[in-house]
Parts: sequence; structure tokens; C-alpha cells
Amino acid sequence: MRQVINTIGRAAFRRSYHSIAYTEEVEPGVVRAFDDMVTRIIKPHQACRHSLFPYMSQTANNGHLTPEGFARFRHGMFSRVFTTVPSIFELGRQSFLNGDYKTAATAILNIKEEGGEGRIAFMHPLLMEECFNVIGKNVFGLNAVSMRSCYHSPYLSEEIIYRHTIDALYKEHGPIVSYMQEFASGGDNTEQHLGMMGDMYKLFHSYMNNIPRSEFMQSVRPYFAFHISLDSQTHKQVINGTAIELEHANRAKKDCLRQFKKIQDIKKLLPYMLAFLDVQERLFDAIQQDVSEGIQSDIKKGIKGIYPISVIQKLSVDNKQSPPVNAKIKHLSTPEIRR
Repeated sequence: MRQVINTIGRAAFRRSYHSIAYTEEVEPGVVRAFDDMVTRIIKPHQACRHSLFPYMSQTANNGHLTPEGFARFRHGMFSRVFTTVPSIFELGRQSFLNGDYKTAATAILNIKEEGGEGRIAFMHPLLMEECFNVIGKNVFGLNAVSMRSCYHSPYLSEEIIYRHTIDALYKEHGPIVSYMQEFASGGDNTEQHLGMMGDMYKLFHSYMNNIPRSEFMQSVRPYFAFHISLDSQTHKQVINGTAIELEHANRAKKDCLRQFKKIQDIKKLLPYMLAFLDVQERLFDAIQQDVSEGIQSDIKKGIKGIYPISVIQKLSVDNKQSPPVNAKIKHLSTPEIRR
């Protein structure tokens, strides 16, 4: 009975939230101009479809991803994502200070979801840590690290540039930057634009058979399942599903649109949107280069990459030439140390 009441309560909260937040109409001409701008300028931006994630998946599937390569990827992504929840808090703070209670309602709802609705085991930052660390330990023999430790021990100048840019943008134009961040993370629910979450999940799904199934289900899948739609049998991403990342983006878009009183405002505020995308592209460029250098460092030491077992199984089924069996990995004594 309590579960039913809680479910009804959550549904009522969502209905009241939407009725309060989105009764204000935005001029149709503004909406059309904004959608056109997103199609022409935002969607093609490299920050929304960066090569980092296809590079990681391809490198893994070719058996070239090494412990140091994955460790550097983990560090870069931990450092980048660590700012997400504080940014949502800043969005809410600025919205309350500006009397924008509709955007403040968005921030509160997003914080509620990012915080696992008050259940610490389902807090998204902790789920991400567990997800990366389980793959790091079971596949690459790496010690666990925390997002906080990565954030406070930057290896790349782009990490610092990113965090300070994000901090300034959320203080000035939070609703606009929030939508850019959600759009880049969640994509548009198409195979051509899965967004950061969908593209990143391909890497983790490829190693599904390299770890005990129970660990994948309990420690890897949940982080992504809270953001994108996954098939219950194959655990692959489901396109056109009901993903929370898309819901976040839809809310953020409505808050963003209210910032434009006339079409000319879109052009006026476009530099702030591009500032986020540009700094994210620079960070992803740097992480990709850092991963590549880490892999080369391992190769020079005779440390080989790890093939996803799923790739080996597929090659066997297709009667193609099997990849060479991996030699025993000689792990670095301190894999988290880069330079």
C-alpha cells in the first residue's frame, strides 16, 4: 500500500510540476527559430558527436584498450562529470535569486533524480564511480578511484579550463547552458545522435561478458539504465525509448526557450551556448589524446590490450579469424599515475 501511495504521490508531483512550470507560452516564431538554430549549428557541433566515444569503443573492440588507456579515460570523465550536480545546484540558486521559479522547479526535480530520490545507493555520481571502477578492476586490474580525487588532481589543463568556464556560464545564463549540456549528453534519440551517454555505454556493454553477469547487472548497468533506455534481454540501448536524459533535455529546453523574448535574443545568446560546446569539445579532444598516449605507453612496456569476450565470441560464430589470445597483463604498480 505504501508503495502505491508513493507512486501516486510521485505522479501527482510530476503533474503539478508540469502544470506550474510550463503554462507560460513562448512565441511560436521564437520556437521555430530556436529549433532551426539547433538543427543548423548545435546538432552538428563536434561536442555533440565527439569522436572520443567511438574511438574508445573501436579501440576496445580491436583489443587495443590497455589498463593505462582506460585509467586515463576514467580520470577524464570523472573530472568532467564531477561538476554536473554542483552545476544543477547553481542553476537552482540563480533561478531562485532571479525569481525564476519555473527553472528552479526544474533544478529541484533534476537534483531529486540525480540524488536517487534520497536513496544513497542510487545517487548517480556514486553509480558512475561504481560502474567505472568495476570495469577498471575486473577487466584492467586497476585500483578504484573517486570522482572527487580525480577532480582535485587534474592531469590536463583542459580539465581546469572546462570547470571554470562551466562555473561562469551557469552563474550568467544557467537555463541556456543547462539545455546545451543536456542535449549533448542525451542526444536526440536517434542512432545517428545517441549523445554522450549512449555512445559511452557501447564501450561498457562490449565488456559485459568479461565480468560476472551479476556484477554487470548490479554495478555497471544501473548507471546507464537511469539515463538511457536499455533492452531487458540484450541490455543494448533501445532507440525511441523513454530515457530520463531526454526528459531532462525536454525540461531544460522549455526553461531555455523562456529566456528568449524575441527572435533576436537567440542570436544574442548564441555565443554562450557555443562557449559550452567549444569547451566540452576541447576537453574531449584532450582526453582522447591522453588515452592514446596512455595506450602507447603501455605498448612500449609490453602491456597488451584486452579483447572484449563478446567480440571473440562473435568472430568465432562468424567463422572469421580469431584475434590472438591476450598475454597475461602485467599491470602498472600505480595505474592512476600518468606523468
